Parts: sequence; structure tokens; C-alpha cells
Amino acid sequence: MRKAFLLLNAAILMIKPISLQAKKGFCYEDYKIPDEYISYFEEYGVRANICPELLESIAFYESRFIKDVSNENCVGIMQIDIKVHSDRIKSFGYEVDDMYDPEKNIEIACDILSDLYEEYGDNNYLVILHYGGRKKEILNYKKTGQISEYASKILWLSEKYERFHNK
Repeated sequence: MRKAFLLLNAAILMIKPISLQAKKGFCYEDYKIPDEYISYFEEYGVRANICPELLESIAFYESRFIKDVSNENCVGIMQIDIKVHSDRIKSFGYEVDDMYDPEKNIEIACDILSDLYEEYGDNNYLVILHYGGRKKEILNYKKTGQISEYASKILWLSEKYERFHNK
């Protein structure tokens, strides 16, 4: 599973904490995953061969786990771009409004991420950057190998979630 690769990357990079609170020590309460979502991340992550903790950390940074959040065309806890992925949403038998349902939102996000892993292999950085719509950061990474703050934060939190879940 990609989890081992994720842990190795985080350890190699020695990713810096993302906040003053984090610098003092990780406080799970600051990043708490709503109990009702944990099983969705686990189920769909395992099904798609994606580390559930990576999904959790993406959701945290994209929406802070707020299910009815929207930002332009991006909706739900995983911030699915409903214009870009409208055909994908329909192929699952869902409507755009279904993307406010956390379970369906996570399921679609896993499908998107699976396609990105097919495209980029096990390169978590490119997958995360593409998922987050960070085109300039993708170009910079390919050119310089420099990891963006966005990807670093997601990988750092994913590692913390793995430790919290005793993985």
C-alpha cells in the first residue's frame, strides 16, 4: 500500500510542523476527525488502495471536515470540483448535490485520487498537488524537486494521523 511510501517520504523530508501549536507538540483535538467519517476514510481508502490517513489529511486542509462547505466549484469535505468531475459524479449515479454527503464525497475523491496515482505512480507530491489544483507548484516540483508547503502540510498531518491510529 502507498502508506509505507508516505511514511518514508515524511520521514526523509523531516517535514516542519504547520502551526505554533504543532511546534509545541501535536494535539489531536486541533485536527480531530469527526467519528462518523473515520469509517468512510477507512473503507474507501482501503478499497482504492489509498492510505486512509492521507484522505483524512486532505479533507482537513480542504474543508476542516465541514460537509457543506463550498469554494467556487469545489464542494464537500474533499472539495470535489463539480464542473471538472460532473461526468464522474453521474457515472456513480450521483447528482451534484450528493457531493455534500461526506460518504459520497469521499468515494468520488478516492476515484479521482486513484486515477491520479495511475498517472503519477506512487509520487504522493504530484498526486496531492494535482488533486489540490496546484499547477504552478507541480511545475516547480518537476523543475526543482522542491516540495510545496501545501503538500508538506498534508503529508505531515497524514503521518500524525497514522501515529494516532497506531499504524
